Amino acid sequence: MSTTARNVSVDMALTNLSIAYKVEGLIGDAVVPNVPVVKDSGKYFEWSKSDDFRNFNGKDLRAPGALSKTIDFSTSTSTYSAEEYALNVFILDKEKQNADSVLNLEISKTNRLKQSLMIAREARIAALYTNASNFASTNKVTLS
Repeated sequence: MSTTARNVSVDMALTNLSIAYKVEGLIGDAVVPNVPVVKDSGKYFEWSKSDDFRNFNGKDLRAPGALSKTIDFSTSTSTYSAEEYALNVFILDKEKQNADSVLNLEISKTNRLKQSLMIAREARIAALYTNASNFASTNKVTLS
């Protein structure tokens, strides 16, 4: 066998490059922000939607020196139920000891784990917001 560049060197991993993918454009946190709660279930207040979009059509006009019309806003309560979602990733001691530093094994696996949880949350939110049964009958139209 003659000596060539191929048989006198063993291919090694680059020490300054590893490639991973990251999902961009997740909107779940903007649409449904996390609200920390102490208990798994409870109540919360809701302001009346009809109050928010009320138009007085000129009834809010005040004559000079007259008192303005007094209005009020109403609240009600709704219930919540919290569920916990979690995943974990396991790294063997042997795997950690043998991993090339470019992998940043613990950080990389933690980031990928977080991304997996975020994608699952995004899917749950999408299912919630695209399910017609979650909308009042006056807020949906069935297309044929």
